[in-house]
This record gives sequence, C-alpha cells and structure tokens, in this order.
Amino acid sequence: FLHHTSMLIPIKSNQIEASQAKLSKMSTEEESKMQDELDALNAKITKHGSEVRQLKKDGAAADAIDEAIKALQALKISAADLQGKLQANVPQFNRKSFDDLVVRKMFVVPSFEIHGGVKGLFDLGPPACGLKVSGV
Repeated sequence: FLHHTSMLIPIKSNQIEASQAKLSKMSTEEESKMQDELDALNAKITKHGSEVRQLKKDGAAADAIDEAIKALQALKISAADLQGKLQANVPQFNRKSFDDLVVRKMFVVPSFEIHGGVKGLFDLGPPACGLKVSGV
C-alpha cells in the first residue's frame, strides 16, 4: 500500500513485475549487439551510396546504376527495420497520463478552476510546496 495524505492506494506486486518486464524486454547485451549491427549497416549504406554517386559520375550503364540503387534501398530498409526494433525497447513518455497524475496527486492545482476563469494557470499543491521548500 502507498500512503498519501490519508488515502491508501493498493498496489499489487504482479502489476509492478509486469511493468518492469515491459521495460526490460531486451537485455543490454542484445541491445548492444543490435546497435553494432545497425552501425555496420550504416557504414555499408555510406559506402554503397558513394559507389552509386561514382557510377553516376562515371556515366555507367543505366542497368548497373539501377541495380546499385536497389541494393542501396534494400540496405536502408533493413537499417530502418533494425532502428525500429531498437526504438521499440525504449519506453515512450505519455504526456496526458503524466498531467493527469500530477493533477490527481495535487502537485499542481488548476487556478480559478472553481470559478471557471482563466485556463492554463496552476498553483502548487501541498506536495509540490513541500518539495519546493526542501529544495530551496
């Protein structure tokens, strides 16, 4: 249980374990290996891109240029897929849920809420005031 100003909020251990499992889908060793593969692919893309430019500069046959471009595009697609897999492991920040949590826990309180006045102004709630005092 978490205790917050006379409110008890039950937290189940399986909820915590599930959220931690989502965050650590991929081990750091696997992530490092994938990053190395991505770096190698990016090096190949750079090298192949310069070869395509050289073919165009030398006036090579259109078929040879087209084959080189298709190979370059295939490398770029595989690099994008690998980049997507790496980024899928990074947790995304959900701004709306964060804002709801901050208001719900009264770190900030919308000013003039009860009067229906100016929107977008906030006052510090009791937890935020305590945090401010202890930090200053």
